Amino acid sequence: MVLFVAGRIYVRANQKSGVGADDWIMVGAAVFALAISVCLLVTTTNSLGRHLYDVNPMTFVSSAKYNVASVTMYNASMTLTKLSVCMTYLKLFPSRTNKLFCWTMIGYQLLWGVISSALYILQCV
Repeated sequence: MVLFVAGRIYVRANQKSGVGADDWIMVGAAVFALAISVCLLVTTTNSLGRHLYDVNPMTFVSSAKYNVASVTMYNASMTLTKLSVCMTYLKLFPSRTNKLFCWTMIGYQLLWGVISSALYILQCV
């Protein structure tokens, strides 16, 4: 994923149009994806993938926190990826109908991403 995003930025930087908002949004999605991987690696060393009787009860709280963080970051990463695709479609297909559809989907995805992230964060309250 890092190689593809870096390749995308490299190619766009060397084009006449340059790096656009859709590219930077994809970079943000890649950063969240890397953070998810780190969270899962840390959780794997503590409790993820083990039987319940093999897990130290003192690590339950930290594992649950990493789990909530990774699910929330996953949601942010997917939201940013979808926004980047919609932004790319705006550049590729400049018709009025497509612009209306893409901006509607961007608004919907932003709303969905914010609400879902808030629900993930506040699920324990």
